Amino acid sequence: KDPSQSSLNMQWLDIDMIGGTPLPANPNPSKKKMVGARAGQVPVIRIFGVTDAGNSVAAYIHGYTPYGYFGLPDGYELDGSEENLAEIRRFLNDRLREKVGGRGGN
Repeated sequence: KDPSQSSLNMQWLDIDMIGGTPLPANPNPSKKKMVGARAGQVPVIRIFGVTDAGNSVAAYIHGYTPYGYFGLPDGYELDGSEENLAEIRRFLNDRLREKVGGRGGN
């Protein structure tokens, strides 16, 4: 059976999100466009469940981009360069780690 042409019906038991590498190409040959970042670490949603036949299933969902809106910290300006974005990202990650007690990755 062609997986790009079939549906997956499952009872969802658990869900989480991990970091991973972007897919090199869309696994569905009928879809040309790849959504999401093409470089760096990207979010991957994992859904664990069971099918109607009782088989365990893990689905990895690529192409989802979580987002949030943040005011720029005082003294920062957005110029769109990778260095500038990395500095702002570092600042926000440091603040988030402070708030959650140092848990989590980069």
